[in-house]
Formats: sequence, C-alpha cells, structure tokens
Amino acid sequence: MSKNLTFHVGLGKTGSSYLQQAFFPKLKGLTYVHTRRFNKFEEDLDSAPDGDYFLSREFDQQLESESIRISDYDKDAKIIVVFRPQAPWIGSQYKRFTKNGMHETFDEFIDMENDKGLWKQSELYWMDKIAIIEKYFTHKPLVLFQEDLKDDPYKFFDDIANYVGATYERADISMNSIHKARTDKQLKMMRKHGTGLFKKNQVLSKNYLINRLQSRWRQLKTYAVIYSSVFFSDSYFDDIELVPKESLKKVAAHYADDFAAVKAYALENNPTY
Repeated sequence: MSKNLTFHVGLGKTGSSYLQQAFFPKLKGLTYVHTRRFNKFEEDLDSAPDGDYFLSREFDQQLESESIRISDYDKDAKIIVVFRPQAPWIGSQYKRFTKNGMHETFDEFIDMENDKGLWKQSELYWMDKIAIIEKYFTHKPLVLFQEDLKDDPYKFFDDIANYVGATYERADISMNSIHKARTDKQLKMMRKHGTGLFKKNQVLSKNYLINRLQSRWRQLKTYAVIYSSVFFSDSYFDDIELVPKESLKKVAAHYADDFAAVKAYALENNPTY
C-alpha cells in the first residue's frame, strides 16, 4: 500500500472555509490534514503510515508556486478546484481585502480599463488556472462551482466523496455558514480609518504561537474599527457604492467566454458516477 493524496487548492472566496470546517473533516475512509499543518505537509506525510490523505488550502495568486511544491512531492496527487463567476468573486475578494485594512477603491483594486490595479486582469482567467494544474499534475483536476455548493450541496459533497473514494453521513454536515458577511457601512468604516492600523505587506511569523497572537491582535483591531460604524450615521459615509455595479458588469463581460470555457471543461472532464 502507498499514500494516495488529494489536494483541494481553492480558490479563495468559493466556500473553502466552510468546506474545511464543516465537510472535509467528516469524510470517512481517509485522513484529513488540518489546514494549519499545510506548511509542514511534506514532513507530516513522510512520517505518516500508508493510506489516503486529504489536504486543503486556498490559493489564488500563489497557485502556480504551490502547484510546483505539491507536484514535487507527488505529481500523481488528485486536485480539486472550485470556481465561481469572476465578477462576484473579485467583489468578494475586494471586500475581504478592505476588511483587512486596504483603503483602495474597487476600481483601484482591479482596473478593467488600463490594468493598473492591485489585482491584474490575468489573475482572473480561470482556464489559465486549470492549465497550471494540468502542467504539473498527472491527473486532470475535479472542477466544481460554488453556485452548486449553494444550490445542491449534497450533490457537491457526493462529487468530492466519490472522487476521493470516501463516504460521509449527511446528518454530520452542518449547513450553517462559517463567516458572517460584513455590511457595506462596516467596510466603508474600515476603508476610511483602518489604513493606519496595519503595516502594509506585513509578514506574519512562521512560529505557530506567535503567528496566532499576531493574527488575533490584527483581528481585534479590525473588529474595533468595523463595529465602531454603529456609532456613526449614514451621512458620515460617502454614497458611492462600495463595489460599483457598473464595474462588476465590465468584469462579467470581460470574462464571460473564459467562465463558459471552464463550465465546458468540467462537463467534459469531470468523472461521472
């Protein structure tokens, strides 16, 4: 017997946190390696007995570098990747970055006119992400979609369980969301006042305990700013949309063909059971 590995590689903002907490640990017939151990997965797996192992982490801009790392360890590993349409995806990413202290506007975050934003247009071509996975791994990835997780979660769960040869009990899976979405008012408060609270491009410690303390301190500062918004009237904030609908329409139109190609890829290549 040998080790059979499956890696769920994101993307971020496609339900990864929910899956990592509510579903993956409930799979039976394999060992789920907690996300906090991902940075040491090679060391952990080298010392582990033979069997089936499932690992999960959220990659976006880091997908190629992490694919190289994983494939160097096992190019025969199975890969699962979840996508969603680019417009709502980048809107969610923008809100996440804003919550964490970024002050740029949405159109400075991704610039669909001149491509001078913090996120480059090339990062949102999902077929390029699939090409990266195909480049470094023997097997084609299992391609899933966040809307299916929302609309038919048990079918989504079944697709993963069948792909990895595992089982699960439906009664064991909580359908409660993991993270509460922040309101636009809270995020505007963070964009307005959060900039000075966080060091730009701060690198957290690799020591687990120090990293957790740094993360918790950052979280406390974030909550302080976000929840202070309750003390301010709406007139304190500008009336410009946090994520402008017209900007999202441009994103959707720009990537429509790419997303359709990803849908077609999944239909052609995902296994059927």
